[in-house]
Amino acid sequence: MLWADASAQTVYRCGPEGRTYSQTPCSTGKAIDVSDMRSDAQRREAAQVMRRQDTLGRAMEDERLDREARPEGAATLGSAPQANTSSSAKHKAKGAKQKKSRKQANEADARTVVVVPTKPRKPAKPKN
Repeated sequence: MLWADASAQTVYRCGPEGRTYSQTPCSTGKAIDVSDMRSDAQRREAAQVMRRQDTLGRAMEDERLDREARPEGAATLGSAPQANTSSSAKHKAKGAKQKKSRKQANEADARTVVVVPTKPRKPAKPKN
């Protein structure tokens, strides 16, 4: 538990407006309390949450590694076949789609003709 050791140290708030923190005293510094203010129950609950998140993260990583290790086009029961798409390939494909749709939108804008209705003109009076 690294944070247990860190909380036993004295920390000083230094510098203009007290925006710098240091483990060594400074001329304008003030010692501040950095002890863990949580109760034992709160610390235990936080540790349980961290363990659950760690377990979930490891399971997700294992799942990803298994998926990446499968040959291209292979599927497991209950899943649709997926192409091998790494994050960079997905990023490139997404960028290409966005560029294509912008290009199509610009071309469509260039071809669009807007007809603005006007009032009919009165016939010109003949000059005598």
